[in-house]
Amino acid sequence: MKWRRDLSGKDLSGEGHRGADFSHVNLSNAQLKGAHCALADFRYANLRGANLVGAHIFRADLRHANLQEANLNRAFLGEVDFRGADLQGASLCFADLRQANLRGANLDGANVGATAIPTSREWTASLNELLTSFAKENLPSLDIDRIEALLSLTPKTCIPGEDVWIGYHLFEFDYTDSVVLDCPVEGIPTFVLPANWREILRNGEPQNFHRKYRGQSTKIVHKGNWLERVRRALYQPIGVRVKEVPWEILPQGTWGPDELAKFYRKYAKTNQEARLCHERLTAIQARFKPFECLRGPQRTRRWNEELPGWQGYHVFRFKRTEKVIAECPMEGNAVYILSGKWKEMIQHSKKYIRDHYPDDYTKVVHKGDTQAWLTRVSKALKRTPVR
Repeated sequence: MKWRRDLSGKDLSGEGHRGADFSHVNLSNAQLKGAHCALADFRYANLRGANLVGAHIFRADLRHANLQEANLNRAFLGEVDFRGADLQGASLCFADLRQANLRGANLDGANVGATAIPTSREWTASLNELLTSFAKENLPSLDIDRIEALLSLTPKTCIPGEDVWIGYHLFEFDYTDSVVLDCPVEGIPTFVLPANWREILRNGEPQNFHRKYRGQSTKIVHKGNWLERVRRALYQPIGVRVKEVPWEILPQGTWGPDELAKFYRKYAKTNQEARLCHERLTAIQARFKPFECLRGPQRTRRWNEELPGWQGYHVFRFKRTEKVIAECPMEGNAVYILSGKWKEMIQHSKKYIRDHYPDDYTKVVHKGDTQAWLTRVSKALKRTPVR
């Protein structure tokens, strides 16, 4: 087919395309993550393999569009016209399809797990049907808020349970082989399972699998900040020797009045709650394969004694280079690639390192997507230190 325009592979993520005309346009493998395409015209467009995660396509016209193998997870597709569209092999997990017209659309092989509006109370009705096996007469109390909380961890896929696992949902995530297993019934805990979760679920049942695999599965009851405990268990480095050192890694140092005021202004902007990004640690582990991880003591010596040690910096060591990576899962902290006398350096503040070891560190800020900053870290690891 002769395309009116060829935008294949283009990055259009987050851009505003309200009412845009993409009819007869080739958008194969294009990046439209989080794009705003309300009322856009996609008739006969080629969106094969396109990334439309979280895109807003409200009332768009997608008649006869090719969406084979496209990723539409968490996309807002309300009142979209899909008549005659080809969605074969597409992923529609958690997509909002309220009042969408799918008449005549091809959904063969499409992944529609939990597509039925999980952020809405309307999901309760369909979930009730799945849970009839738990109680023949009186359905248990459903905890839909729990599902909404788990969705905030941005899973990439959701697999609904079958047979003895009906009512359960399994959530998979980027940059970790661990998964979350949950059944939104009050009184049933959430579980984090390791990479061999298929074996665990195949050989176990809801009533006994945790006891059978106690050393592998993590049970999380819904008390206090349970979601943060899920996140920590999910992104816990696995297969890497973890060694605790008796000092705090990259301590804050001493602040004067100006630095203290700057800190509190920044702290206030985050609503007094720092966002944790544990996936940073597992992203480094997956990309660079460290053999050892150093972390500070479980309780820090900072003014806020409630901050556990895992919120501080971790230092990753590698067999193929003398350099190390210092990473912190708390938003607002950069990655540091250190060379030379790094064992001495990590006992000082970051400012001290910048002042006294200017040629032995590289600072990488977490800008762009994960692959972007990981690429910058990789280049810094390969770079020859200046002497």
